[in-house]
Amino acid sequence: MDTLEVLNFDARKVMAHDRVIEWQAEMETKRKEEEAFLRDMDNEEAMMSYHGL
Repeated sequence: MDTLEVLNFDARKVMAHDRVIEWQAEMETKRKEEEAFLRDMDNEEAMMSYHGL
C-alpha cells in the first residue's frame, strides 16, 4: 500500500496511556527549557556550554 486515507477521524476518540502523556509533557518541558537556555546566551557561551568548556 502506497498511501493511507483516514475517513471520519475523530481526535476525541484517540487515547494514550497515562505514562505516555506524562512522558510527552516532560519532553515538552525539557525542550522549552533548552530553548530558553540557548536563547539567553550569546553564541560563544552556547558553544562553550555545548562542548563542556
